[in-house]
Formats: sequence, C-alpha cells, structure tokens
Amino acid sequence: MSIGVCWDISGLNWPDISHLRLNQLTHHQVLEILDQAPNLEDLGLLNMRMKSALNFPPSTIVLSSLQNLLVYCVIPLSKSLVDHISCPNLNCLEWHSIGSPLNFITRCSCPLTDFTLLAMDTNLEELFQLFDAMPLLT
Repeated sequence: MSIGVCWDISGLNWPDISHLRLNQLTHHQVLEILDQAPNLEDLGLLNMRMKSALNFPPSTIVLSSLQNLLVYCVIPLSKSLVDHISCPNLNCLEWHSIGSPLNFITRCSCPLTDFTLLAMDTNLEELFQLFDAMPLLT
C-alpha cells in the first residue's frame, strides 16, 4: 500500500504501509510516523521543516525493511533527523540535500548498490570517503 500524508492520519494501519512520501513535515512528525511503520520499503523525505532538535528522543528508529530512501531538501537536512534513523538493508539512496550523507551511510552499514548525489557541501576528500563507505556500488 502506498500513501501520501496530509497529516490527517488517524486510523491508518501503519504496519501495512510499504511506500511513503512525507512532504513538509517537522522532524518530530517524521519520527513519530516512522516509529509506527516498521514495514516501509520505500521512503521519501521531501522538504522537511526545521524545528528545534533539542527534544529528540535518544533512541534510533531501525527501518529493517527499508530498501529505497529519497532525501530531497532545499535547506540543509538536520543531522538530528538522520541520526535517529537506521536502515541496515538500504539498497538505494537518492540524496538531494546540502548536508553530507557520510555519517548516515557509515553508521547504517547498509549494502548500497545504487546511489544518487545531486547536492552536497563537501570537499574532495569527504567525497572519496563517501564512495569508500559504499563498496557494493557498481
């Protein structure tokens, strides 16, 4: 089942959701949704709204079923959001954001075989580290 969220999500059976695009939500809203959707296979985080990250929970949400992740943010994606997500089986990552995905990729140790990078504020050394962290890319 695929769904687009306009924030009236009461009554949804989140374990049945496998494909999801979240647009213009706060980081807290995203984490609340992801915590209830353990069977996501495909996730898009689009134009997240920045809010204070001081009150994030200390735990990490593990999305074991997630295979595809799209991150599209015209403002730098807060580290606090991706620091609270782990995707150990992620195969495909599309990163269209100013911040670097390096810490996320190395922390998750995911078997990425497909990677798209369209925006990143980095130097050449970090770019080499990024590709070193993805040995399965072909």
